[in-house]
Amino acid sequence: MLYKMRRISWMVIFFCGCLLPRMGHSQTLQWSAPLTEDKKFPFLRILGSTDEGYFLLRSNITFGNDDTHWGFRSRKYLLQMMGEDLRLKYSQPLTLPYEDCRIADVGIVGSQVAVLYSLFDRQKKMVQLFVQKLGHDGVPAGNPVRLIETAASKFDDDTQPDFIFSHDESLVACAMRSVNKEN
Repeated sequence: MLYKMRRISWMVIFFCGCLLPRMGHSQTLQWSAPLTEDKKFPFLRILGSTDEGYFLLRSNITFGNDDTHWGFRSRKYLLQMMGEDLRLKYSQPLTLPYEDCRIADVGIVGSQVAVLYSLFDRQKKMVQLFVQKLGHDGVPAGNPVRLIETAASKFDDDTQPDFIFSHDESLVACAMRSVNKEN
C-alpha cells in the first residue's frame, strides 16, 4: 500500500513539475510600438500576413461601404509592412499606373500584395480592369495585366469591382456589379 502511495505521489509531482508549466507558456502576447498618428491617412485596414510579416493599408477616406464616398476620386493609399517583431519595415504609397484609373481593391494573393485597378473610358463607354502584383518592398513588380475590357454605359465610384479570395488565399477572382441604366 505504501509503495502505491509513493508511486502515485511521484506521478503527481512529475505531472505538476513537467506538464503544467508548459501549459501556462503556450501562448504569448506581443504589442507593437504605437503607430504614428498620420493625419493624412487616418483610416487603417489590416490586409493580412505572410511569412515576412503583416500588411496594413491606410487611406485618407474611410474603407466603409456607407454613403460617405465624398472625395473618392481623391482617395490615396499607403501600404505598410510590419515585421514579425511588429516594427514598421516600410511604408509605400500606392501609385496609379494610368491616368484617370482608380484603385478598386487591394489584397494578398499567395504571399504578395495585389492591386486591382479600374479604368473607365467615357468616350468609348468601355471599362478595363487591371491587376498588378507588388514586390516585397511594396513597389509594383512589372506592368499591370489587363483582366477584362467590357462595354459599360455608366461606371461610377460606388460600383468598383472587388477581389474574391479562396479560403487559403492562393486563388483570387474578380467580381463586378452590373449598373442599371435607369439610375
